[in-house]
Amino acid sequence: MTLPASMHDDLTRYLAYRGAIDWRPTTVKTVRSSLTRLIAFLERRGRSTWVHTSAEDFDAYLLYLHALGRSRGTRDHVVWDLRGFCAWLHRHDLMPRDVSLALTPMDDDERALAPAPLTLAQVRQIFAAIGEATPTALRDRLLMDLLYSAGLRAGEAVALNLDDLDLESGLLHIRASKTGVPRTLPIGAGLMASAESYLALRREFLRGPDLGALLLGIHGRRIHPLLPGRMGAARGQQLGFHLHPHRLRHAIACHLHAEGVALRAIQALLGHSDLSTTFSVYIRLHDQRLRSEYDAAMPPLLADDGAMDCTAPEAEPR
Repeated sequence: MTLPASMHDDLTRYLAYRGAIDWRPTTVKTVRSSLTRLIAFLERRGRSTWVHTSAEDFDAYLLYLHALGRSRGTRDHVVWDLRGFCAWLHRHDLMPRDVSLALTPMDDDERALAPAPLTLAQVRQIFAAIGEATPTALRDRLLMDLLYSAGLRAGEAVALNLDDLDLESGLLHIRASKTGVPRTLPIGAGLMASAESYLALRREFLRGPDLGALLLGIHGRRIHPLLPGRMGAARGQQLGFHLHPHRLRHAIACHLHAEGVALRAIQALLGHSDLSTTFSVYIRLHDQRLRSEYDAAMPPLLADDGAMDCTAPEAEPR
């Protein structure tokens, strides 16, 4: 006799599917952790199949997270994780109705403002504090330059290999991007100087075969993924302001825009697949000109000769 699949079995199948088509292993791991905790909560409420799970169960879990002191951002992640999973369950006839659609993430206006972008003076302080006296300092300087001048995410910088940095052509190839879509960026003069200085002494880090990682740690292997965050925290404490790797990425976007660089160019630099992502991240950190430029860059939703009656009952919300 074959036992019916449990909710945990369904989650395993879903994650295997997402891992096969578009998710990175780190994403699979994160969502597995999030939804496994949810399933444990549902089991404590007596739910053993998705057929008997309701929107009220999910609401109860979100209230439970709130009672535990979890942030609104955590609630958002749970909602979006659930949206994808429940849509898959519904398509496979494991959930008669997608009850996750009743859940609503918080509006953008409810979100806490991100910290103000670093000023140019603060960025100069960071590089001055790093210096150039040792191979480690040169490595750290290149890392910070990749985060600021190239606008990389910390994980993208850590994943770089030597052959991703083409100094002869002046190009930087980002192959391990968060979105899974590679991009190529021009190497500016400052980043070029940082790269040349570090590469001249990179051999000082080697402790065996050279496996090709760009940024090396003291044991001759690729730096640990947590190093950028730890280094930023230590440097920020030294300088008297909060420094997270992503603040450098925010800073270069805002500094470029202040200098008149088009929003589309900033979108390409950051590797955002959607212009609205670039806009939504930075509109509350910058001036009204960003909104005007965003509106000008976006194509019209409707042709002049095809107006939509948005008051009609059959009109779908967008």
